[in-house]
Amino acid sequence: VTREADAVRLLVVADTHDELLFFTNRGKVFRLKCHEIPADSSRTAKGMAVVNLLPVTDGERVTAMVSVTDFKPDAYLLMATCRGEIKKTALAKFAVVRSSGLIAMDLEEGDELMATCLATDQDDVVLVTEVGQSIRFTVSSLRASSRTSGGVCGIRLAPDDQAVSMDIAYPDAFLLVVSTGGFGKLAPISNYPRQRRAGSGVRT
Repeated sequence: VTREADAVRLLVVADTHDELLFFTNRGKVFRLKCHEIPADSSRTAKGMAVVNLLPVTDGERVTAMVSVTDFKPDAYLLMATCRGEIKKTALAKFAVVRSSGLIAMDLEEGDELMATCLATDQDDVVLVTEVGQSIRFTVSSLRASSRTSGGVCGIRLAPDDQAVSMDIAYPDAFLLVVSTGGFGKLAPISNYPRQRRAGSGVRT
């Protein structure tokens, strides 16, 4: 059950002892152990406000969550912004996060962090935009950067477009795209050609 004027935005499956990384629209990251979040006894409970768990500021909101079991040296965090920028940073850089949070990505003025996911250099990543464009490229084509740096162009956007989603394009998987009107489309990821980053992509 959601509160008035509230809506479900994010869902992540985690183990009790996993570390949860919370990323905000302003490019900050906070960290909690899964068991530190109070468990609701009822499936229909309303839950707890994020401001009671994390020291987020006015106008700051959580836009991505990542569950981490082990901070492996060959794993990376990919971060993408509404303006189509993307960044790759070693997961180990986030093994220690102070209680007040850390800068996870330096954002350009007016831009916001919209998605984060775990990846390795053997993976492909796919970005999808609001008007239905998509681009798929290799994670290895991205240079690993420091935690406080900005990103590079992942997809070239039309003037009235913005990036809205990012995920790993696993082989033999399907890409499910759902519109704000509730329409869904499922297509094999093999239908999306591997391209160089910073292009305008293909229709999805």
